[in-house]
Amino acid sequence: MAFALAFLAYLPALQGSFHFDDFHHIVNNPAVRNPPGWFYFFTNPESFSSLGKPTLFRPLTMLSFALNRLVAENQVSIWLLVNVLLHALNAGLFFLLLLRWQKDYVLALLGGAFFSVGAVLSQPVNYLSNRATLLATAFVLLGLLFDRASLAASGPGKLLRVAAALVFFWLGLLSKEIAAVFPGLVLLEDLFLTQGKRDRSRFPINAVYWLGFGLFLWMRWMMFDTLGSHLKPRPVPENLLFQAKAVWVYLLNIFYPIHLVVLPQTSHSASLHDFQIILALTALVLVSVL
Repeated sequence: MAFALAFLAYLPALQGSFHFDDFHHIVNNPAVRNPPGWFYFFTNPESFSSLGKPTLFRPLTMLSFALNRLVAENQVSIWLLVNVLLHALNAGLFFLLLLRWQKDYVLALLGGAFFSVGAVLSQPVNYLSNRATLLATAFVLLGLLFDRASLAASGPGKLLRVAAALVFFWLGLLSKEIAAVFPGLVLLEDLFLTQGKRDRSRFPINAVYWLGFGLFLWMRWMMFDTLGSHLKPRPVPENLLFQAKAVWVYLLNIFYPIHLVVLPQTSHSASLHDFQIILALTALVLVSVL
């Protein structure tokens, strides 16, 4: 039901068009128009954009663009249909994850419905370059489902489910870096959803997930000679303070999805004396404690 609701809610997206980063990522990108080989995106980071070598490595996303181009050329409605289907898949996976968490069908259905029609998700659906977000989300949700399934398994079955979760985690990382939240989400699940039960086998499993993340960071360092970006528009301390305020802007966008780009709406600040910074940090601490 969540899948169907998401699909129907976002069908109007098929009337969209290429815009913004779509042109250098997709339309004018020779690697997408005529890839030398399907594995090319995994060995050539410069295939990410026609503007030059970036510090972003999202080969699965780029591969999906190349396959889309092969099937649909520049028929943008077909491209957007893929995004709509991915969002619908994510809504279905989110419903299944909520059901596994809470064992309450009605609550899971309500959560899946809210996810399905959330207006803030119009950005990754309508913005083709942001398909990376949809792919990473799908793989993270699949990873969480397999990790949860491992709790009720034992022996080889448990190992296979954990291995599948790790594979999906890496597929997410190869789609977009936001999949790095996976080990943290697993840890939060173990802390808050175990109903006081402690499973010693979870310690090495969590360690494996964090090790996987560490290997990804090492790969980035070897590939780009940096863990982040060579372009640093603001110092790290200032950026952290900026992100503390940005969290609340994004939360507001969930309920009032206007002007979805956070930069124009959030002033920069390098001082802990800034009232907005104090308010944002205090709220984050209170939420963490609760």
